[in-house]
Amino acid sequence: MIIRDHASFLPPFLEKAHLYWDLFINSELGKGLWEKSGLRRAFKAFTGPDGRLSFEMIFKNFENHSFRRHWIKAAAKYLTDTVGAKTLKPEVYQRYLASGQYILNGFLDAQGLPKNIHFDMTRPETSLTKMINYILSKYMDLNTDVSEYVKPAIAYIKQTVKMAESASHNLASRSDYHALADRLTDTLNLEVIEPVLRVFRAYKHSLQAPHCQEHLMCLVNRHHDKDKNAMPGFKAGLTKLSSLAASAALSFQSGKGFWDLYRAIQNDVNCEATYPADCSAFHEHEMKVTTEVYHSEL
Repeated sequence: MIIRDHASFLPPFLEKAHLYWDLFINSELGKGLWEKSGLRRAFKAFTGPDGRLSFEMIFKNFENHSFRRHWIKAAAKYLTDTVGAKTLKPEVYQRYLASGQYILNGFLDAQGLPKNIHFDMTRPETSLTKMINYILSKYMDLNTDVSEYVKPAIAYIKQTVKMAESASHNLASRSDYHALADRLTDTLNLEVIEPVLRVFRAYKHSLQAPHCQEHLMCLVNRHHDKDKNAMPGFKAGLTKLSSLAASAALSFQSGKGFWDLYRAIQNDVNCEATYPADCSAFHEHEMKVTTEVYHSEL
């Protein structure tokens, strides 16, 4: 897959990251994953009439829970069935982790970032927290501590790796691999992609209805006990980070001041009482995208 002319609209930091992605997706390993995992077929739903990738189609289709789960599960099943048995043995994935650490730290070096924030796989929680805190401070002028979000994410990853190890030692039965694929599917669908998309929907509505900006930035960051998160804390952290980026974009486009939106994100308040606004169109759209069923013709 090639997305052309991305250099014209990506900031330098993300542009370099995108070049790393281009190298991977055009490598032998990347091409194999792209074809065999079903991702190439999935991306047909994201192309416009001209045959090029359409970001409008991406967001339209990814708003649908069923669509996302269908294709994420296909990719997760391929990874656990085909790749898992070979790579999830301790001696193998430790080599992959070491290679990933080398590549990531090399990338950070290329950006001129200090070595004391490099990732250390022997201290994943501490080093990752330090890295993210530094990047948020340097590039978004935010002095914060993300440890409460990083800790549950690392714990979840460790639990998943243990499941994978168990599955790799029990090849006679496929039930462990299916459980692992379901776990990865639900996590990516509900804990990673959905919170980002919800913030994006709030951002789009805020552009059309500026009076809803503070109300919606507050609303999407309120999490209830009834939410059964696989990674408690991580989903809230990802939502908050996405909301900060959306607030910066809204502020840039002459909406509310950034710090007003920042307080709406951070304050644990009753959004309806503190930021009253008629945002019924947003709630109607939320109801539609979270209940619509995707029908596969495959």
